[in-house]
Amino acid sequence: MEKGIDTALVTDLIRFGLDGHYDCAVLVAADADHVPAVRFLGQRMKRITHAWFRGQASELRNACWNHIHFEDLMDDLLPRASGRATAA
Repeated sequence: MEKGIDTALVTDLIRFGLDGHYDCAVLVAADADHVPAVRFLGQRMKRITHAWFRGQASELRNACWNHIHFEDLMDDLLPRASGRATAA
């Protein structure tokens, strides 16, 4: 990952949260360095949902209000191999 991206992500997460631009956010990350920012925002009634892969980033997942596992979304995101159409 490009140097400074994690810092920019946390800065924006805090700044936009405190400025009232969101009440809920989805954080797609695995770095435990984000935990203090997530806890800080949680104390200020901001709901952070963690999106990542099952079995990874448990410290960050546990600090967040909720979580989404990408594996649970794959059937909806990827076309089915059977070739049958799915309703939108």
